[in-house]
Amino acid sequence: NLHYYALLQYSKKIHPLLDAAILGIVRGDEGGRVLMLEGSRAHISRWRRDGWSDEEIERVIFVGRMGRIDFLTLISHCSCALGTFPWGEGVTTFEAFAVSVPTVILPS
Repeated sequence: NLHYYALLQYSKKIHPLLDAAILGIVRGDEGGRVLMLEGSRAHISRWRRDGWSDEEIERVIFVGRMGRIDFLTLISHCSCALGTFPWGEGVTTFEAFAVSVPTVILPS
């Protein structure tokens, strides 16, 4: 069984401090797949430099631009949405709530 984790934020919000959480998901949940926006593909070189395996990187699925309805539909199929840190999020959390998907955040 696959579990989809929505991390559908702009690339600038994918801070290196967040990498350990993403890696923890792909290592800790065999069926886990992290969905990220296409622009986040730019972080792959950092992940490789930090020792991520090809298999771990392949468990991150990059999605292209889409309309609002398609975006909400995509989120609705996810197990949860992931909050970003140290950046905050707001709109994406409300969008996840709108389709009954919880958002997991790291408390400060």
